[in-house]
Amino acid sequence: MGPKVSFFLVYAAIPVLVQAGGFDLSLKLEQHLRPPSTTQSAVIAKEAKPAATEENSLKISIRIDPKPANHLAKPLVVQNENADKAPLLKARDVFVALLRVLWLVTGVFLVAHIAREWLRVILVRLRREHKPLVMEHANWPVITILVTPKGDAATQEHRLDVLKSLPFDYPPERIHFVVAYRVEDWGVRDAIHRLGKALPERVQTMAIEPEEDAADLAALLPTAVARSTGSALIVLDQNLPVPRVWLKEAVTPLLDPAVGAVLNRAIPGQAHNQLATRLIALADHADVLLATQSDSVDLMLCGKARIRALRRSAYKRIEVHGAQLTPDGASVVLELIRNGWQTVLLADIHSPEPHMSRDTIRSPRLHPSITLQALRLAPLALARSYQRGARVQGGAAFFAAALPLIWLCSLTSALLLYAMGDILFGGLAIVLCATTSFDPLGHPKPAFSIVAAARMAGLREEIRLLPFACISFVDRMVEGCRDLMRIRPPKQRQRDSSAPTLARPEEAT
Repeated sequence: MGPKVSFFLVYAAIPVLVQAGGFDLSLKLEQHLRPPSTTQSAVIAKEAKPAATEENSLKISIRIDPKPANHLAKPLVVQNENADKAPLLKARDVFVALLRVLWLVTGVFLVAHIAREWLRVILVRLRREHKPLVMEHANWPVITILVTPKGDAATQEHRLDVLKSLPFDYPPERIHFVVAYRVEDWGVRDAIHRLGKALPERVQTMAIEPEEDAADLAALLPTAVARSTGSALIVLDQNLPVPRVWLKEAVTPLLDPAVGAVLNRAIPGQAHNQLATRLIALADHADVLLATQSDSVDLMLCGKARIRALRRSAYKRIEVHGAQLTPDGASVVLELIRNGWQTVLLADIHSPEPHMSRDTIRSPRLHPSITLQALRLAPLALARSYQRGARVQGGAAFFAAALPLIWLCSLTSALLLYAMGDILFGGLAIVLCATTSFDPLGHPKPAFSIVAAARMAGLREEIRLLPFACISFVDRMVEGCRDLMRIRPPKQRQRDSSAPTLARPEEAT
């Protein structure tokens, strides 16, 4: 009987022998199973002094405790290496789920934007033959350009000489000039005289005394409004030459009777709430455009040429009712809405690129000034005191301003999902961001340009105004929620007689 069979019989007899208490068990190891003896093994065997009972055999004593309680020892526990990482895995799953929800919400808005753009393009193409794009025979309004004394005398002379021969794309007989100059600058006087000869009966002058601040636009504006003619006053305080196609491109969107007021960037709030004082705070990064529904072409716009325009009649009526009660730019637009006039953000009707026509898809573009200032119109959707049309337009303004931020959130969630290992949702999010960001030619293009935004709006100014914009946004949102929760009487409240009002031109006459 081999050693394996002997060991099996002994192992099977152990439960029977346990009941008898202690016992001695002898195992006979065959000689050929023993390892060859060496000097070291002999020494170890001598020290152990095993009890040999027979030749070629070795006695091994095994004692088993008969108590059953001692047989139930705890088994050896093998710990899982991932047990310590279980909380981290749960947190990761929760984070991935939140990213998926964020992407789904932003994806819905982006898909809605694409659907809106396609619907607009289809409508434009269907109505193209009934609605001509080029308005060559439009009745362009008379405008006045205010030239401020910027720079030294040589720069002013060059600017006036350029204006004399600058080929505007606007009817020249409908353009008037108000030139402000310093009394001590004789060279500028000669340049104004040459401009008056080239444009007879269309040049007005404003002499500035040495003790006056020539660079203060707020001080020049009242006199310029009084001496100007036409329906709009354009403040030209940038270096020339300006683009020759800016006038018609600016006026064409305003020829639509549905366009009542256009807000590019709201005026930041200043002390005493004076509109004339805050005009100088516009620096070179803000434009304010106001117009009525019946006279929508009274206001010009050219953001790229850095030209600011203000409707003369609106400015006069605001000044009559008191400058201290004059609201800021955004509040002026809201006042126009409350009176029943229409408003459209510049983000919706901004001048397209030269190679971009109206029947192309426009992807969201991030303009810091427009985005930060237009977010202030979000509480308008919750204000029950305004008309339903005004609330709908407030929501549309908020959506148009927040769309680039939604695109950035969608892109961030896409990159995070892809980095966390969620290839499916991350890939879908990246594809959605790519399909909502392209140029009119169909080539991929980023949805925002930091360089262009900094050049157009001034990045440092926007960073400085960011906390104020956020605080104003929260304040207006809280105010809108309070108005929503407040119980109002069924009768319409009468308008406060002390508040500034903007009357229509025909009503004023």
